[in-house]
Amino acid sequence: MAAASINPEQLVRLKGSKEDIGNPEYESLKQRLTAMRLANNDCRFVYIVVFRGKDVVFLADSEPPSSPDYSPPGQVYTEASDIMRESLHNGQNVTEGPYADRWGVWVSSFAPILNPQSHQVVALMGQDTEAGYWQRNINRSRLAVICVILLIALLAIAFFGIQQKKYESAELSSFLNYAIARCLKRIPHQCF
Repeated sequence: MAAASINPEQLVRLKGSKEDIGNPEYESLKQRLTAMRLANNDCRFVYIVVFRGKDVVFLADSEPPSSPDYSPPGQVYTEASDIMRESLHNGQNVTEGPYADRWGVWVSSFAPILNPQSHQVVALMGQDTEAGYWQRNINRSRLAVICVILLIALLAIAFFGIQQKKYESAELSSFLNYAIARCLKRIPHQCF
């Protein structure tokens, strides 16, 4: 959805080099990527990459230039995975990871930015989530499901336990009624 909000014509006009720095279209794109990252607490990086020959290079990222994690336009992403390259080639949305690169260990989602007329891939938007954070979210979700299942199991056990007690009480009551009736039959009628 975020990739659909990026104008592919704007990307085509970028050079994918340090010449883009200061270009109003680059700066506008960078601001949008930064806003996307800030709007999503799960996300650590948002970026756009393209092929330049056989290399995958950054067009823009969400990091401020003062950050040690900043990727300037034109920086070659040497750790680009086969999955990222394939998504950039065939235009498929994919998620991969955990995997490691120079910035850390990530789970990444990739979404193509397509030319609306030709439906060709213009660029690829990536979003990285720190793998430990991602795993903790999965564990929390699993724990919630496990708790619900345990609660249902405990309720079922309690229900069947109550039903068993009712059955046993009914059996005992029936037995006592029978025993009292037999005892009463043996007592002579004059005692009443």
